[in-house]
Amino acid sequence: MVFIGEAAALATALLWGLSACMHTAAARLVGALSLNLFRLPLSLFFFLAGTIVFQSQWDLSQSQYLWLAGSGIVGLAFGDVVFYASAVRIGARLSVLLWELSPAVTAVLAYFYLDEGLSPMGMGGIALTMLGVLWVLLEKHDGSIPDLTPRRWAEGIVYALLSVAAQSISTVFARTALVQGGDVLVSASVRTGCATVALWLFVSLVGKAGRSIKTIRSNPQALRIMVLAGFIGPTVGIWLSLLAMKHTKAGIAATLIGLEPLVVIALLALHEKKRPSPRLVTGALISFVGTALLFLR
Repeated sequence: MVFIGEAAALATALLWGLSACMHTAAARLVGALSLNLFRLPLSLFFFLAGTIVFQSQWDLSQSQYLWLAGSGIVGLAFGDVVFYASAVRIGARLSVLLWELSPAVTAVLAYFYLDEGLSPMGMGGIALTMLGVLWVLLEKHDGSIPDLTPRRWAEGIVYALLSVAAQSISTVFARTALVQGGDVLVSASVRTGCATVALWLFVSLVGKAGRSIKTIRSNPQALRIMVLAGFIGPTVGIWLSLLAMKHTKAGIAATLIGLEPLVVIALLALHEKKRPSPRLVTGALISFVGTALLFLR
């Protein structure tokens, strides 16, 4: 099918935007760590069910298993935790907007490690993306997050930037595995399974597993949100993102997925019945134009 990778990337942006809003709401109830401890096993269950339904073949090479394991641990076990820690502090709009930097970072990494070209237009796109994000970061806080202190704002920005780095590295790792072939659902299962084991092992070692379980049990509303959002985003969305990375270049896939901030801005505007600031929308559009230049490079 022509442009299957590009179509999958666009669908990923829509589903991840919706999922990000829902997961941020759940994270405010139970915390970013507890959210991901239960979100990842839910996604793994859905992926494994998919491999059974579609009779997927587990024929990955040892190298592919290692790359996918690294992708899951870096991107899901670490990257998603710090992303939602950021969203809880500074809101989903700004956290997701900062993810606009991910295509630029991914393109640079792909240039060095995957031998994908980076033209002057692409470098201009990176600069434009950074300009759009910086333009929004310099906006005065509008008071929509009552408990947003300068310290929490700084923490949120740092967490968001860490998630950008983690997701970019994760994308390159996944791309390295997927270009070798293999079933996408199986790849997603391996990636999510390794992330699940790594995160639960870490939390158990630091003695926070019991508290996280208790927190989830005391918040059934958060659990319901997680089940639905887990199917929409981390399951269908991740599968589509891997499909995109398999059928198109890593930079192109990341660029189209970069529409996610605009989806989040639109969804939150509808939900809160409050127009986003012109500066936020302008910054998001500038950033997306920058990532679009990466698409055209």
